[in-house]
Parts: sequence; structure tokens; C-alpha cells
Amino acid sequence: EHLLLHDGDMVNFSISDKIPPAALEASPDGGIQVCATEPGNYTCELATGKIVTLAIPNIPKPVAIQGPWTVKFPDGWGAPAQIQMEKLIAWNKHSNAGVRYFSGTASYHCEFDVPAELLTEDHRIELDLGDVSVMAEVILNGQRLGILWNAPFQLDVTSVLHAGQNTLEIAVANLWVNRLIGDQHLQ
Repeated sequence: EHLLLHDGDMVNFSISDKIPPAALEASPDGGIQVCATEPGNYTCELATGKIVTLAIPNIPKPVAIQGPWTVKFPDGWGAPAQIQMEKLIAWNKHSNAGVRYFSGTASYHCEFDVPAELLTEDHRIELDLGDVSVMAEVILNGQRLGILWNAPFQLDVTSVLHAGQNTLEIAVANLWVNRLIGDQHLQ
């Protein structure tokens, strides 16, 4: 849901006694919109002293992107050309030594479905990668969305998602030290 405020308006959000999970952002028409991640009654006090309450009755539950994931590694770097992962794990926890001690960039590929009811005009959809060791480039439905190199590893993907099947590629890079740890085991 969005609450449109005008230039000069002051906003003070409150949900009972806790800090609310909401943010203000500029809207395309030059106003301000409220982006909330939890339902509740959000109260705004405008510069004029007027109190405005925005009721957000529900927020759609996050959609988990399930596997399997195909992970592709570059040729000649000690890892297999590709592996399948049903559940994502850190490379250094993998049973294959070539994956466990790989250093460089590998690409995760997955297809997932998006229910049409999530793609409404008042919903903004974010992709949350969780923890990423170093950096990740996100490509969704063939469109490069950017490189994430610090937390939170999240991107707005609203304009790129479509109802039904979507294709996600995440190119993840790690540090050279991972390979150095592997090389110590060769001595």
C-alpha cells in the first residue's frame, strides 16, 4: 500500500511501542510512498499537524525459491563443469574438493514460478539473497539487475518478474584464500 505525502510533510510512523518495518521512498510522480513489510496501522503526522493513518491489513508471505540449482564453474579451475544442488550450501561445506576449494566466480541457475496475484500495482517485490560471501551479480529473466557486494543482499525485482515461470542466474564470487586453503592440502 502507498500513502502519498507532499513536499514539506513530516512523517512519524508508529506501530504500538515498536519501531515499524516501513520506509519512505520517492514515488514516480514526485510524491512520497510508504513501503511496509508488516501489516498494521501506520500513523503519519503531517507538518500541518494533521494525523493520517494508513491501514495495511496484510502483506503477502515471502516466496521461497526452491531448488534444484545448477551451479556452473569455469573450465580448468579445479571444479567440475557443473553440479546440481537441491539445497544451497557454502562451497567450503561441499563434499567435492574441487567445489570446496574453488576460488573464482560460479553461476547459480534456477527456474521458479511467481503467482499472478503477487504482481499487483501496490506490491513491490524484492529478491533477498540472504548471506553472500563476497559479491553476487543478479540476472533475472535475461536482465542484469546489478552487483551486490555488501549486506543487505537485496534487489527490487518488481519490474522484471512476470507471472508464471521466471529464470534466475546469480554469479557469485569468493576470495582467493579459499583456493590457498585447498592448496595446503596438496602438500
